[in-house]
Amino acid sequence: MAKTKERQIMLGNESEEDEDKKYEEHPNTVEEQEEIVEITTKVNKMFENQRHEWHEFNDRSLQQYVDDNEKRINNYVPPRDEDFDDWQTKGFEGITREKMFAFVSKVAMQRPKYKFKATKKDGFIDRVVADVVRDFHDYSLMLEDPTSLEFFYDAWAAAGHGTVIRYEGIEQTETVEEQFDNYDIRTGKMEGYKEKRTKGDINCKSRRVRLMDFLWYDWHEPNIQNQPCVAEVVWMNREKFDSQYGDYYNADKVRPVSAVTDTWGESFYMTQWEGITDDMVNVVMFYEKCKGKTKLRIVANGVLILATPIPRKDGKYPFSRGIFKPFADDTFFCGKALPDEIAWDQDLYNAFKNMVIDRSILHIQRPLITDGDNEFTDVFMSPNKILSVKGNVQTLDIAPPGAADMQTLEFLRGAIDRQSSDATQSGQTGNGVTAREIVIADENARKLAGVFRLFLEAFDLDATRLRIGNILQFYLEPTKIDDLIGDEQAEVLYRTISIPGRRLTDGTEGTKVVSLVGSESEVPNAEDVDADVLAAKMQGMDIDKLVVNTEYIKKFNVDVLCVPQSTFETARSLELAMENEYQKTVAALYPQKFQEYQDV
Repeated sequence: MAKTKERQIMLGNESEEDEDKKYEEHPNTVEEQEEIVEITTKVNKMFENQRHEWHEFNDRSLQQYVDDNEKRINNYVPPRDEDFDDWQTKGFEGITREKMFAFVSKVAMQRPKYKFKATKKDGFIDRVVADVVRDFHDYSLMLEDPTSLEFFYDAWAAAGHGTVIRYEGIEQTETVEEQFDNYDIRTGKMEGYKEKRTKGDINCKSRRVRLMDFLWYDWHEPNIQNQPCVAEVVWMNREKFDSQYGDYYNADKVRPVSAVTDTWGESFYMTQWEGITDDMVNVVMFYEKCKGKTKLRIVANGVLILATPIPRKDGKYPFSRGIFKPFADDTFFCGKALPDEIAWDQDLYNAFKNMVIDRSILHIQRPLITDGDNEFTDVFMSPNKILSVKGNVQTLDIAPPGAADMQTLEFLRGAIDRQSSDATQSGQTGNGVTAREIVIADENARKLAGVFRLFLEAFDLDATRLRIGNILQFYLEPTKIDDLIGDEQAEVLYRTISIPGRRLTDGTEGTKVVSLVGSESEVPNAEDVDADVLAAKMQGMDIDKLVVNTEYIKKFNVDVLCVPQSTFETARSLELAMENEYQKTVAALYPQKFQEYQDV
């Protein structure tokens, strides 16, 4: 009975005969359509929660909160209205943007460093396995984000919107190599044409999820893994949809928007589909945990194209959540954004600065006072121009901005500094360049950014654990390489990776090579491994080689711990200042030693 009611809500108030006819026309089975209705009901609720006006957002919706913050970061100046004359100043100084860069760059120029621990069920700890997983983790980041740019953008999104969502998944590329025996450049004829399709290695792939595309069920559950269900809702054109989902079940039967809008009545889909062109596809990726089971469903334009458990052995949602700073209620899912935190002081500063500039304009171009009984032959003024005026006219005496005005501006700027970052960290110079001054500025910045760093490291730790799960699940599996079209058997290869910049067993810096094999019998003896290392050394390459059995690694559970304050980047100026002060101290206290080791 409940499902029938839900069907009527989704499908409108048609008769049962019309309703059943629509079910028959739908490409999914009746049972699948019932599940689509159930999913849509939950997505509706999550969508309504997103549009709800929350007290934490100062009685704004999430969309309004995000828009307001983005306008402040972008120094947005609204168009003039009737309340402003053409001559009046309407500027927006980029304090918020400046503080964003100063704040984020201090804690997000490099990723956190982690310690890995591999433990078997019986409590046995293996350091070699932990090192191998660490190597694969570093290798995945080296391929995907070698400069930590994406990590910076994660921190930027957290500070700018208050909340950031990262998806941790995998990807596998497929390349087609075209081969031919002969090509006639005169006629364009080709002989012996063949295609070789090769599937690449499975690699980790993370991406930031647009906050407005992500839906969650419980707004007072900050742990994303404890949410009963979450969803990601995106729009994509038909070409992208076919490329990404073209091989999925019923993907070829996904109808255009205009053909299905009447199907859903007053629902989430109707709210989202208004004014959308037919070449777009609405894709809902719905994740759910219920009674110890997991569910992943993908619905495209109201058609179910995937119905599986969440494809992770640990059963976790592939999302991690990070915030900038918490609200008063720490159970609130979203965080408070930096632009919102300094919004009041920013607005006061802008308003006062605009008034100061307006006062300067009025002082330079002073208004005229008349007795009303006058006549101007020309109202346009310019230097050295003589005006013919009848009547009593005099200029209004307006004083220019004074020291009190400048002090007020400095006070308002200081209020913003106290909430965000130290003045020196914002690019302002101090009274000196001593090591002590730089240390104090660095420590103040660490204190002010400490809360953000705490939440940023917790966010990246959750994402790293998801990535480790993907590495243990997918990286240890072999890759099948299909040969040229024919009856040849596919070749099975296990992965070999190389990580440069590692400290080798002899204490030097070089490249570490890790090779995986499928069984213990395939592990080469130590002499063969040493021979490979020696052969590489003869070619001028310093390497360490390690061969590991994947079946042995699978017996371990691997966890990670974050190295405290590893996200902070030590300033070059601080290093130089400390070194300079050290040299001066040694020269003053131990002049004979300083002379003795002067060449060093």
